[in-house]
Amino acid sequence: MKLDIENKILIPFIILIIISIFAVGLVSYNGSYHLLLESKLAELQEDLEEISRIIERSDFNLTSDQVVTNIKKLKKNNLIIIDGSGNTVFSDYGSDLNRYLLEEFKKTKERNDYYQFRLDNRDDKILFLFKKIYPQSWYIGTGMVLNSVSFSLLEIQKYTIFVAIIFAIIAVELTIAIAHNLSKPIKKLAEACNKISTGDFNKKLDFKRTDEIGVLAEAFNNMISKIERSTEELKNLKEMNEDILRSTTTGIVTVDNCGNVSSINRAAEKILGKGEQLNEEIYSKIIELSLKALKKGRGISDLYKFNSDTETGKVIEINTSLLTSEKGIVTGALCSFNDITKRKEIEEKMEQIDKLKSLGQLAAGLAHEIRNPLAGMKTSAQVLMSRLKNNRSAVMLLDKIVSEIDRVNELVSDILNFAKPQEPCLEVTEVTSLIREAVELMGEHIKSSDVIVKDELPGEKYYSKIDKGQFKQILVNLVMNSLKAMENGGELLLKGGKQEQEPYFTLVIADTGKGISPEIIDRIFDPFFTTYAEGTGLGLSVVKRLVIQNNGDIRVASRPGEGTRFTIKLPLIEEDSSK
Repeated sequence: MKLDIENKILIPFIILIIISIFAVGLVSYNGSYHLLLESKLAELQEDLEEISRIIERSDFNLTSDQVVTNIKKLKKNNLIIIDGSGNTVFSDYGSDLNRYLLEEFKKTKERNDYYQFRLDNRDDKILFLFKKIYPQSWYIGTGMVLNSVSFSLLEIQKYTIFVAIIFAIIAVELTIAIAHNLSKPIKKLAEACNKISTGDFNKKLDFKRTDEIGVLAEAFNNMISKIERSTEELKNLKEMNEDILRSTTTGIVTVDNCGNVSSINRAAEKILGKGEQLNEEIYSKIIELSLKALKKGRGISDLYKFNSDTETGKVIEINTSLLTSEKGIVTGALCSFNDITKRKEIEEKMEQIDKLKSLGQLAAGLAHEIRNPLAGMKTSAQVLMSRLKNNRSAVMLLDKIVSEIDRVNELVSDILNFAKPQEPCLEVTEVTSLIREAVELMGEHIKSSDVIVKDELPGEKYYSKIDKGQFKQILVNLVMNSLKAMENGGELLLKGGKQEQEPYFTLVIADTGKGISPEIIDRIFDPFFTTYAEGTGLGLSVVKRLVIQNNGDIRVASRPGEGTRFTIKLPLIEEDSSK
C-alpha cells in the first residue's frame, strides 16, 4: 500500500512516541519495583530486629516454648525460627513450605548475621530473610510473596499509567496535527506541480506563513510566473516558426543522421505529393542529397530536372545544409527546394524569343538578298530557254534550273513568313469542333499513311479565344509530323478536356511512331532543326510561335520506339462570352 506524505510523517512519530513512553514506563516500573522491594526488605529487617531484641533480652533459663510464647505476643505473622541444628523451633508456614524452607536453609553454606534467598520452584515466588540470634544461635526468618509486591506496585502506579496513557493520546493527537500541518502545504505543492505539468499555470500557493514553507511557496509562485512567461514566449516562437514553415513557398524537409524524415512542411508536400501521389523520383533525390551532405559534412546546391511520361518534367532547385545543435553537434540535414519549372519555362521562352528575333532579322535580310539574284537567274534561264528551244537537252537543263530556283524561292518565302509572322485574329471559337474539322482536312493523308485515328475528344463544348486559321495550321503541322513518324502505320490519339480546377482546355496528340531520343527532344522547337533530309526545320518552330501567339502552351514527351505525345493548353472562357 502506498502511503501519502501525511502518513509517512505520522507513523514514524507515533512509533517514536510509543517506544519512548514504553521505555520510560519500563524504566519507571523497574526502578519503582526495586525501591518497593527494598522498602519491604527494610520492613522485614525491622521486624526481625525487634524480635531478635526480645529473644536476646529473654532469660536464658526460658524454654523454647516460653520464647515462642513471647514471640506470639508480638502478633507478628509469617515467622520461622530454626535452631542451630536445623530444626524448626517455630513456623507460621504450612508443612510444604516449611519443608522447602528447611531444605534451602540447610543448603546455605555461609550464614552471616543476615542472609536471604528465594524460593522460585513454586507457583508464588517468595523472598526470605534470615537473621542469626545470639547467644542461642538460632535463625529467625520471615518472607514475602514477590507477586504481591508486583501487584502492589501496579496498584501504586495505576494513576501514573493512566496519566501516561492520557499524555500518549495527547501526544498522538498533537503528532497528527503536526503531521497534517506539515503535509498539507506539501500536498498543495504536489497538486500545484501536477496542474503545472498539464499546462495549467493558474494554480498559485497562498500560504500565510513566515517559515521555510512560506518562503518555499513564494519561490514556487515566482517560478510559476517565470515558467508561464517563458512558456508563452516559447509557444509564440513555436507558432511563429510553424506559421513560417507552413506559409513559405519553399519546400523544407529535415532528416536525421540515418536519413529518416523527421519533418516536412506544407509546401514540400505540395511539390512532392502525398500517399499514392508521392513523386518517388524527387523524394529519393532529396534523401540522396541529404545523406550526401551528411557524409561530406557540407551543404550541396544544384538544379535537377525530373521527366515524366506526360510532361517535359519539373525543374527543382535543391539546397541542402547541416542541422547542428548549439554545441556544434550535427543532428541531421535540412533540405530546402523550390519548383522553378515555370520560371525556367519563362526564361527559356524569353531566350527562345530573343533567339527567334535574331534569327528572324537575319533570315529577313538574307531572304531579300537572295531573292534579287534569284529573280535575275530565273529571267536569264527563261530567256535562254526561248532562244534554245530547238536544243532539247539544253531546254531540259534550263527547265530544271528554273524549277530549283522556284524551290529556293519557296524556301525564302517560308523564311520570310517565319521571320515576319502575321498577327493573330483572335475570336471566340468552339475548340472541339475546330479540331475535328482540321483533322478532316488531313483525311486523305491519314488514309494513305495506314494510320488509325482514335478520337477521344469530349462531347461537351469548350470555348477559347484563338485564331482559327493559325490553330488549324498548328494541328496540320502536328498531325503531319505524327504521320511521318509512323511510316509503317500506327495509331493517332486525339484526346481533350478540362482538368479539375484548371482554366485550360488540354489537347493531346499522341502517336505510336519511332519517338524522339532524349538527346534532341529539347531542340525540336528550334528553327532549322530537323531529322528529315527534305525538311526545312521550321514546322515545329512555327507551331510553337503560333501557340504562344494564341496565349497557349505546348509540351512534348517522348520515348524512342514508343511514340511521341504533344500536349497543348488553351485558356478557356465562359460560354456566355461567346455570344
